[in-house]
Amino acid sequence: IIPEVIRRSYIETYKSCPYKFYMEVIKGIETPINPYAQVGIDMHKLFDKACNDKNFKYKQMLDEFNKVWYNYNPTMFSDEQQKLMLYNRSLNCIKNFYEVLPTLPPQPHSTEETIEFSIGNDLPKIQTTSDRIDLIDGELELIDWKTGKVMVGQRLSSDLQVPLYIYGVRDKYKMPVRKFTLYYLEDNKTRIFER
Repeated sequence: IIPEVIRRSYIETYKSCPYKFYMEVIKGIETPINPYAQVGIDMHKLFDKACNDKNFKYKQMLDEFNKVWYNYNPTMFSDEQQKLMLYNRSLNCIKNFYEVLPTLPPQPHSTEETIEFSIGNDLPKIQTTSDRIDLIDGELELIDWKTGKVMVGQRLSSDLQVPLYIYGVRDKYKMPVRKFTLYYLEDNKTRIFER
């Protein structure tokens, strides 16, 4: 029995490995979270805080991140090299985030908003969570913060994140979505989709 609502990422799971989809979604057996995902989740919480609190500056984010970092269980990392690489990647993401932030509207329309919507009969609803939505000149602009490697080639063109997020946000707000930007913070690069 497929659940009534599934996360958008589960579609990509199904595309890459139907058995993993079966185990996680149908049987409810989640795989342990890897260190890349855990660090990304924790960094997104800090980015969300900075988007909504103008007084949450670069140094404060570094301090908060270090508190989180030094509370991680050391066994979460496969070795010291991976741990050091992830730490340096995180610092670079934070630095680049604070270069992007001043270019955005001072107050977001919403952040970390979860939306559920239907894509058709006899299919589960899709759940997406938008990192940031801005309302600019009567149109919406979406932002997704990425803390990993830049997506390129076939994977970028076949990934359903962008169209599903746009569809869900447009469906909820009944407003046009003008732009969706993926900010790859480690490399300070973007992938921009404009209407």
